[in-house]
Amino acid sequence: MNQISTGPRDWSIRPDTPRNASLRKTPSPLNCQRGRPSVAALDIEQHVRKAAVSKFATTRIIFPKGSDRAVLAARDGAIALRQTELRLFVVLANHPNAGIRSDIEIAEVLWPDPDAMPDYWASVIQVTVAALRKKLRQVGSEIEICTMWWRGYCMKRPGMELPQ
Repeated sequence: MNQISTGPRDWSIRPDTPRNASLRKTPSPLNCQRGRPSVAALDIEQHVRKAAVSKFATTRIIFPKGSDRAVLAARDGAIALRQTELRLFVVLANHPNAGIRSDIEIAEVLWPDPDAMPDYWASVIQVTVAALRKKLRQVGSEIEICTMWWRGYCMKRPGMELPQ
């Protein structure tokens, strides 16, 4: 997507209308007038702080009301998840009995529209898996994401055996 910088506000050209390229406002985490975090950014941070105080015994995903983001919480704290990390977590968690999800299956969930899929989609999946693993360790989660070479990824919980 082409980005046009017009001073304190960010605008983007919609790729689906090349003839009448209209401009639309892209959401920014900062309030453009004063350089402070926006209301949405403050809301997610408040939910992260509340979840961090709770100290959950098991890993949980918290969906704040009215927000498109989510909070990952466990025994050592909480952290906000990006959309791609949340989708990856849900894809791996929804497969019963620690089933293996291939890169193609994950890509279809991350980018339901094939035209929106980047050319370097496999690298994006690897980076997202690494970021999600790091966040799971930061919050002290009991869940691990395992790589099954040449087959894909699976989510492992304590007491579960990895698929063969």
